[in-house]
Amino acid sequence: MLGDVAVAVHPDDERYINFIGKNVIHPFNGCVLPIISDDTVDPKFGTGGVKITPAHDPRDFLIAKRHNLPTKTVINENGYLSDKCFDFSGIHRFHARQTLIKVLEEKGLLRSIKPHSFQLPIWQPTSSLMRSIC
Repeated sequence: MLGDVAVAVHPDDERYINFIGKNVIHPFNGCVLPIISDDTVDPKFGTGGVKITPAHDPRDFLIAKRHNLPTKTVINENGYLSDKCFDFSGIHRFHARQTLIKVLEEKGLLRSIKPHSFQLPIWQPTSSLMRSIC
């Protein structure tokens, strides 16, 4: 979440048509994030809205490039949250999720947590989790 620069929805998704071109406020840093439309968003997946984190996801990088969005690298070369992460700087990426969830709960901003499947890139020689830095 800390590297998010926009929220994308499918341009034909009736639920969100009136939101395209508007903005949301990032819950951790107060930045204004645009709501954009992109044909690659699957309106049937999850809520139909996708947070765009271009520096850490290849698909999001392509969306950001199409929409002239910035990238924000928030995980440093050692796997810790960078100084761009305000109060979360220095937390290891594997511990960051629980910390962020706790803060969202404290702010009353967490509605639910639902599992979903996704592919994690694993480097075969060491079976290590690879991280994307675009």
